[in-house]
Amino acid sequence: MTTPDDVMRGVDSDAAPGAVAQATASQGPVPSAAPQEPAPARSNLPTISVRLSHRIGGPLGRHARPGGLWFDPAPWALLLSTINWVLLLWRQAPCQQYTFGKPVNPFLRLCYSDIPVFFQNNGIGSGAGIYSDAASPLPVLVGYLASLDRFIIRLLGAGVGPDASGQAQLDSSYMFFVLAAIGLFCAFLALVLAHLQMGRDSFSDATRGVRVRSFDALLIAIAPVVFTGGLISWHVLPVALTSLALWAWARKLPVVSGVLFGLAVGADAYPVLVVLAVVVLCIRAARMREALRMLVPGIVAWVALNLPVVITAPHGWTAYWSTVLGGGSGVGSFWYALQLLGVSGTLLGVVASVFVVIAVLAVVWLVFTAPRRPRLGQVAFLLVATVAVFGPHYSPQYALWLLPLLVLARPKVLDWAAWNVAEVLYWLAIWGYLEGILGAGSGADALYWLAVLLRIGVVLWVASRVIGDMFSPWNDPIRRPFVDDPVGGVLDHAVDAPWLAEAESDRKKQAADQSGPVDEQGASEQVAATATMPAPATTSDADMPGPGTRDEESGQ
Repeated sequence: MTTPDDVMRGVDSDAAPGAVAQATASQGPVPSAAPQEPAPARSNLPTISVRLSHRIGGPLGRHARPGGLWFDPAPWALLLSTINWVLLLWRQAPCQQYTFGKPVNPFLRLCYSDIPVFFQNNGIGSGAGIYSDAASPLPVLVGYLASLDRFIIRLLGAGVGPDASGQAQLDSSYMFFVLAAIGLFCAFLALVLAHLQMGRDSFSDATRGVRVRSFDALLIAIAPVVFTGGLISWHVLPVALTSLALWAWARKLPVVSGVLFGLAVGADAYPVLVVLAVVVLCIRAARMREALRMLVPGIVAWVALNLPVVITAPHGWTAYWSTVLGGGSGVGSFWYALQLLGVSGTLLGVVASVFVVIAVLAVVWLVFTAPRRPRLGQVAFLLVATVAVFGPHYSPQYALWLLPLLVLARPKVLDWAAWNVAEVLYWLAIWGYLEGILGAGSGADALYWLAVLLRIGVVLWVASRVIGDMFSPWNDPIRRPFVDDPVGGVLDHAVDAPWLAEAESDRKKQAADQSGPVDEQGASEQVAATATMPAPATTSDADMPGPGTRDEESGQ
């Protein structure tokens, strides 16, 4: 039986009142109903409450305005970065040595740093050449900055030179450390700003103009791994340069990105893996022209940076690369544990190299077999994480490598917090191990090995979640809704290379031939169900997922 409500639902709301009355009359009299209160006005605030509730502390109210200082992540990120770095300097204060010949114990005080030790050793404090005389195992850009710092403190009156006493060199080493800490703090701010800018386009009607991805920079600003490892060495510098290079790539500035990548590789070797991630994704997306526009300036910048040292002090230049490419296993790595158990260090070096190559090839294979082109942050994180885990060295400061890449790959508080906890526990364990409290034969050395395994296990766990996002892109926390790769630059919404699309088509055709007859009734029901799915209220070219997907695109 047809009810009046059915009639009303079947009549166009824009129809004339007479038509509505005629349709109603044809069904007989309509029973009167009690007057109803008008429905409350629906709030215009769309899904912003869902997107920001886990960061701000709850959904927005009806009269809330997502604008102004409270919804601008930049001042908060810079403030928290400054607080984090000040706490780091406060933690380093107990390691200051005041009297020559009376050293402090940096392991017991949890404040060891390579920076003042570098100045006091190898004659650096007495004016020796960093590469020509001392052959320091420092990357070239770090060596340049160390020479500049030494020159500045000499202008400030520090005792640097062959005639300087031991006490004068000790005091100078502290000035050298403070000046380096100021420079690294500037690099840390540049790192945070780069990630703020990488999220500047992550606003839409659904977010009411709030740049939701810029809030991810807060995960870098307050990261405990910065408090623990920010001043162990100069590693903040290459990390900042790498993020700046990714920012330039995201802004479609391949030449600027290449120069910054070249400087980053001049400060550490690991940015080569991030460059590899860009190249591999460009191969999948048939964007090798843009990749070459990034690679050529990067190689030129790196050569220009290294050439003076190669010419004037080749033995000093090779000292760093010999440390990176050769040598035995180091603390923090799984191979170091095996070496302590009596396995040959030379054999472990070969095995570690084989594992690194296999891990890198495995990540490249994942890039080309994922149903949708992975995001740049995902591939970069997996490459750096696998090399860190399977490589012969895994020092505590290497956590700084992974921090910004983890935020780009999977900015989830649970993953970020679990990883930071594991890194802090290892940071505590390594100093206890070097002090002897958790050393071999101490009776508590199992705690150190447990910290090593926990650290490696958590990194692999986060990597598995990133791989899960790659193969289920509709569940990727970044790719919802209608987002491809916010930092991909020319890769954002790019199509797959024709050869890859043809290979995928042939694979699906072969699978269909082997699967037997198709259930036509089930297929018809699935098509009908898909046809009745509601479409988005408003879409634009920037919001559409883009053609860089395969059949799984419909699941996004």
